[in-house]
Amino acid sequence: MCPKEVRYELLHPDELDRIVRKRPIAYIPLGSLEWHGRHLPLGNDAIKAYEICLRAAKITGGVVFPPIYWGAECLKLRAIGIRDGTVDIDYFVFKAFLLDIVRRVMKQGFRVIVLLTGHYSREQVSAIKEVAEMCERITESVKPKGTPSVRIIALPEYELALDLGYHGDHAAKWETSILMYLRPELVDMEKLTDLLGVDGEDPRKASKELGEKVVTLITNRLCKLVRNALRELKLS
Repeated sequence: MCPKEVRYELLHPDELDRIVRKRPIAYIPLGSLEWHGRHLPLGNDAIKAYEICLRAAKITGGVVFPPIYWGAECLKLRAIGIRDGTVDIDYFVFKAFLLDIVRRVMKQGFRVIVLLTGHYSREQVSAIKEVAEMCERITESVKPKGTPSVRIIALPEYELALDLGYHGDHAAKWETSILMYLRPELVDMEKLTDLLGVDGEDPRKASKELGEKVVTLITNRLCKLVRNALRELKLS
């Protein structure tokens, strides 16, 4: 049975120790602070990734770290005189920051680490995949013979729902549907007076039902990846 509490920051040391011994899985949700239309919150990407990670951890066990809202290469509308709320960081800073985080998470004893990003800039997706490859390669080269290595699953959430037609939009039908399901109180369709900064199908086509369908599929497939990693490491 998975523990009731999976949020890392709310665990006591003894609870964390039990989780790591039983299911050494760490979920690290990533996102951004950027304009997501007039109807979605600035932190949409991290909120989305965090909620999906929480649902997965309740199934697989493990812990979910607090979401990282700082993202690389985000949408900016300031050139046309809009206060867009976008605050991003340099790609190399983001990559170095994430690399250090993963290395320190590994030192806590986690052996399956999930880097799930809800922000899809080319730079951010590239950074998480490169960090995962670097950490796995380093671990494989230094681990004592016969000890389990580390497996790092790094991907944007839409990669797990491509067959549904979800290829990663921006504040459009899919992202709006997902947040309608995960955090409906944060979606305000009355504010959607135009489609400024929206990339994809019209968000007015969004629905809670579609959000539930895609989130359920993503969560189940993410759990399958985690379970496969556990079996590969002979930890299941």
